Amino acid sequence: MHASSPTLTATLRALRGESDLRVIAPALRKYQFARVLALAPGVHPIVSALGALGSWLPDILTPDECASPALSAAIASLIGTDTGERVLLTWAKVAPAGWGASHAADVIDAVRCNRCDPWAAAALIGPCDASAALLRASRAIAYVIRHWEQATPDDPTAWMNALTPAERGRLLKALRGAPSVAASCLPWLPATRAADVPKRVALADVSGALNAYAAASPVARARHADILAALIQCAERDDLAALTRLAVATDMDVAWTAIADLLREAPNSADQVVAAAPWNDVRADVQEAILSAAPHNDVCAAIAFARGDRTVPSTITQKTARAFFAAVTRKVWDALSEWEKQAWRCQLVTWDMSLAVRSLGPDPAFMAGAEPDAALVAAVRRHIRDDRTLRHTLLPIAVRDLPPDAVPAIIAALPAPPDPVAFIQIAGGAREIPPRTARLDRGASDAAGDGGGDDGAARRRAIAC
Repeated sequence: MHASSPTLTATLRALRGESDLRVIAPALRKYQFARVLALAPGVHPIVSALGALGSWLPDILTPDECASPALSAAIASLIGTDTGERVLLTWAKVAPAGWGASHAADVIDAVRCNRCDPWAAAALIGPCDASAALLRASRAIAYVIRHWEQATPDDPTAWMNALTPAERGRLLKALRGAPSVAASCLPWLPATRAADVPKRVALADVSGALNAYAAASPVARARHADILAALIQCAERDDLAALTRLAVATDMDVAWTAIADLLREAPNSADQVVAAAPWNDVRADVQEAILSAAPHNDVCAAIAFARGDRTVPSTITQKTARAFFAAVTRKVWDALSEWEKQAWRCQLVTWDMSLAVRSLGPDPAFMAGAEPDAALVAAVRRHIRDDRTLRHTLLPIAVRDLPPDAVPAIIAALPAPPDPVAFIQIAGGAREIPPRTARLDRGASDAAGDGGGDDGAARRRAIAC
């Protein structure tokens, strides 16, 4: 990237404290640069918040930041612009309920000018005929209903009362024609007979419905108690992750019992359970079902090994590594030799790195290959409560994902990191090469990649300079 690039220039201006949105707008339109602004110290708070929205990283924002009148005014000023189009997509997920009601005319105009997605506009405006009229696709309808419910968690179907019968009927008809989509907003729809649930929700969509009930309020779950019980009975091994999330959220005995029964039939799916919830959040009978299967199942053996049992799985594969890192303790990890650690690490793929961070903390060896998403933010937050430190910890990942030729200028504009070696390892994307004698599933490792190719080398050279 040329030093005079508008995007790089805007980013550097923002890193030095610039807060004029017209000046820094080019940086907000490129997610790699917006992410740097979201995480770097010294950036104006409103610019930092907009950077989080522009880089699809809203989970780093605090409730106080989302409720800030200054941020609200800044976002309102961007409605109808190219920058606003990007920001509103993410803002719709975290904005205070009904935020868009006072900006409805501008937001609807932005939709007409293709500067705002209809579902984002409807979610921001809140339930009314004007916002409902923007929705056509069943997936958009389901998403927006989930969002509207957040304003009235104790009245799950209040959104229906805000619409005229014609608009309400149109939305419900669209969802009836797409039961797999309707599953994702089932708790906020009118109750149906429990006996109809297996007919209306295809088995492939049970996970979507279970995830929806896990996210719903206790009131919504209580109103659909019979439906929820029927869904749990429909669950199969592929639904274990969603069933685990529901069990953790509700502590329903029937859900935990169903998990234990499924694991006895399909112990090879135990990685779904420990990936969905930390080991200490899993009920004792489910833990026992996993550990008792360890002698004859590699996935369960990996989990048992992670909890301190010295019986190791016969091979270290992508699946057993996922199970191991989801359950491992710091004591067990520290007791391993460097060769053993390397053998486990090299089978861990990008989308599972957050599991290692959840268990062991933000170790550079895992952060270097992690994807900056909601799962990683939640994993880091288990170990770092302070929001400023959280952002500093994630910052080198943002630098890692920059175009290599932009790195020297960005690094020069940042303050010195507290741990330069860790910063370089993460920002350079350094990952270990598997030991030649390790008994690994090379197919899985090759598919995952070692993250140390030409781009990683270029970044490390740029940072070192």
